[in-house]
Amino acid sequence: MPGNYLRGITELMLLSIFSLPVYAMEDSMAREVKGDVFVMTVSNRWERVYDNEKFNSAVRIKTERNSSVSLAVNNSLTIFIGENSILELNDMFSGRSNIISVGLFAGKSKFHIYSNEKRVYINTPFHTFYGSKGKFSLELGSDYSVSATPESESLFYVSDEGDRRISEAASFKITKRVDYKTCAKKIEENINRLKGYVSDYDRASEEFERLSESILSSKKNKSELKTQLNRTLKNIFILLLRINEAKNRINVFSTILRETLEQENLRPEGDDVEEINTAIENLRGKYNTVTGLKDRIGNIINSEIFTMLKIYDSITNGRKRH
Repeated sequence: MPGNYLRGITELMLLSIFSLPVYAMEDSMAREVKGDVFVMTVSNRWERVYDNEKFNSAVRIKTERNSSVSLAVNNSLTIFIGENSILELNDMFSGRSNIISVGLFAGKSKFHIYSNEKRVYINTPFHTFYGSKGKFSLELGSDYSVSATPESESLFYVSDEGDRRISEAASFKITKRVDYKTCAKKIEENINRLKGYVSDYDRASEEFERLSESILSSKKNKSELKTQLNRTLKNIFILLLRINEAKNRINVFSTILRETLEQENLRPEGDDVEEINTAIENLRGKYNTVTGLKDRIGNIINSEIFTMLKIYDSITNGRKRH
């Protein structure tokens, strides 16, 4: 297999195209740092983590061998990140939505949720879980299977058939080989999901604007309109969660795809080179779509949501918007 050509193509793939957004708030802190622990900067570079270091609401942590760290989140959650792990935390609007989103991309983490009002969603490459008040741990295997160990009945597995409570240790396997075809398919699926969620958000934001204008201009039925406005805002937060899940999976499957191709490159007999290159070229063809989505999501997270919250607070506090 022509390694140089293959590596040249993989540099143009979607790897880490969704960098972490820049948030002003500092809601999490590293404690009990042991060994080599790193945080990814907004410029996609790994920097060493130190004890009692504070982070903003979006943070990606990596631990090396014989290393670990406890991440204290907003007085509502502690995550113990074990060795050889990669975890991403997104806690931007949990004070409003009570939802925290976590991506576990490698290794093992233990979760301790202190509040009944908080719900923590954990995405792995092929599975999704969520937990409420209590303790549990999740470990991602080298084959991307997940071992779940609850210490209380606070952990649930999310599937197309519905949410299932996990009351005892359980394993969630991957039944097929994770190769470049699987990764390419998952990337494309999540790009399409992301497009759909952004479209749903646009419709919900238009509904939010319509309702807020109706409340400010109406003298009747304000209570009913405020109920609808609150419901719409909750729906927007759920869509933000789904958007984050999809972009996380685009990132992680891009990383797995690169690693898979590097492994194929070392085999004396791998998959057909032309088939691989065709699959990669098809993904490259979606680059402009993903770039546009990246810009759109950045604007939603860093601008539009804050404006909505100001309007919502103004309405619920009985003040007129200026």
